[in-house]
Amino acid sequence: MVRFKWTIRAVLLTPVLLVLAIYLMGGGHGFIEPAIFLFPTGLVSILIFDSIELPFIILAVLQYPVYGWMIDSSRNNRMSCYLIVAFHISLVIMIILLRSETWR
Repeated sequence: MVRFKWTIRAVLLTPVLLVLAIYLMGGGHGFIEPAIFLFPTGLVSILIFDSIELPFIILAVLQYPVYGWMIDSSRNNRMSCYLIVAFHISLVIMIILLRSETWR
């Protein structure tokens, strides 16, 4: 169990962040930017399909546990964290810049 401490933390944090993102989205009348920032892997679907699709929702739910597993599995935790943050921020920037008017 100690070996997977970041995975366990991520699994526990994911539902909290999901509820926060859904609350801020306000049923389509709120803000999508927090959801894009928190779950960019799931919201890549707005670039591809111009909607949020089920496989991408599943991907969003698995995003943080996979990040935690990647950190726990690596030999160099610091480098893994840097790469994950760079990947995450790159996706966020890409989605923010390339999204259609529907998602602004």
